[in-house]
Amino acid sequence: MPLPKKRQEKIPLSLLWINLFSLDAPVVAVSWQWLLSFILELELSYAQYLVLFNTVWIIYTIDRYLDARSIKKERLRLPRHQFHARYSRLLVFFLGTVLFITTAVAFYFLDKNILYQGTLLSFLVLGYMLIAHHFLKGMENSLALFLLSKEVLVGILFSSGTFLVISTRAPFSQWGIAALFFAVLCFLNCAWISLWEKECDEHQEQRSLATCYENLEEVLIWGTMGFLGIALGGSFLSESSWKWFYGCAFVSAGGLLALYFLKDRVGLFTKRVGADLVLWIPLLLWSFQ
Repeated sequence: MPLPKKRQEKIPLSLLWINLFSLDAPVVAVSWQWLLSFILELELSYAQYLVLFNTVWIIYTIDRYLDARSIKKERLRLPRHQFHARYSRLLVFFLGTVLFITTAVAFYFLDKNILYQGTLLSFLVLGYMLIAHHFLKGMENSLALFLLSKEVLVGILFSSGTFLVISTRAPFSQWGIAALFFAVLCFLNCAWISLWEKECDEHQEQRSLATCYENLEEVLIWGTMGFLGIALGGSFLSESSWKWFYGCAFVSAGGLLALYFLKDRVGLFTKRVGADLVLWIPLLLWSFQ
């Protein structure tokens, strides 16, 4: 099977660094954490935002480093894999430093309930790492492949981590539906990325939803449109403050669908970074508060 042809793509330097340094996902997490705290009128500390940002950065950096190590041939690596493989020693130093700072801030500023739930979630993340980088490759059962796919697990874990602090401050009835809705949005984000990177994953012998399910493209189109319909209905029917949540979800999902319909007019890297940037929508609202 020949390698996929590389599209000549002019990449803005800001987008390149955001992706290479794994800054896109942490910004998504703190943006949606702020949005839900704003809706529920909860005041979160800078330490809580910092711990979430750093924790997501640590997890994503480790995940990408493990991906890079599993791809033996340099020519098959995407820019983020090349970066993490080439500067692995420097990244290990930063990982250790950030982990030390995050741990110190967490134990000093966060209450015991948050630490307890955070520890439990850390074990689940460790389980995700084992599944994604070891067990998934030898899995054949189609249902298990879907339920334990990186895309599904990331959606669940990312949403759980984003709303972890809020879950200790408000009853489940106030944030449960929002957490589920955000998990679906994160799943759609990951699934679209897997579709756009399908050729690369096949050559790298990586398992993803796109490499396992041939009809993923059609399912994602209809699934995203259904999500847009629910988000639009929620923005009209929900209480005033929740309109912001469903409105941001609608714009984010609409951005994912727009990236798909742009087809070859947008390069692979731009789509990959753009898929995360469209989830930065709450950040715009935050900047006006």
